[in-house]
Amino acid sequence: MEYIATYEVPSTTVSQITFSNISQNYTHLHIRGVARNSHPVYNDGSLYWQHNGVGQGQYHNYYILPTGSPSLSSGGAGGAGTPFGVVPTATVTAGYYAQWILDMFDYKNTNKNKTVQFRSAYAGGSVNAFAMGSASYANNTNATTQITLYSLTSDFNQYTKFTIYGIKG
Repeated sequence: MEYIATYEVPSTTVSQITFSNISQNYTHLHIRGVARNSHPVYNDGSLYWQHNGVGQGQYHNYYILPTGSPSLSSGGAGGAGTPFGVVPTATVTAGYYAQWILDMFDYKNTNKNKTVQFRSAYAGGSVNAFAMGSASYANNTNATTQITLYSLTSDFNQYTKFTIYGIKG
């Protein structure tokens, strides 16, 4: 596994994190991150990913909700992207961040759809949540050159950090 890039939110908040011009020198991509968002009401918000900036109904996903109940969804939230975990918000005890691992297999292969596997978890004071699952980018076989991460409920807080790695193989 080789380091490609890191983004850490500075002293202000940001609405999304984008890794662009992703090198095509690897077989798979691996992203690790910790995050928290600034929404003042919800206990948690969903973290979404978007492939090459494409949205609107392009995603089909299967994920397990924090309650542990399986849930099948198509198109993500409004078709904008695919949810892949939860983000603790301002109502969760200060200092708690969620952790994510996202793997994208064969990201440069133009003969098949992109498949993503993810795992995410956080525990925050009296609020505990766990989400995991996998998502398939169903309607496009373009090589992945950009991945955007965002939360629908609010901006990412300071110290949110994502790192992308390439895996040769």
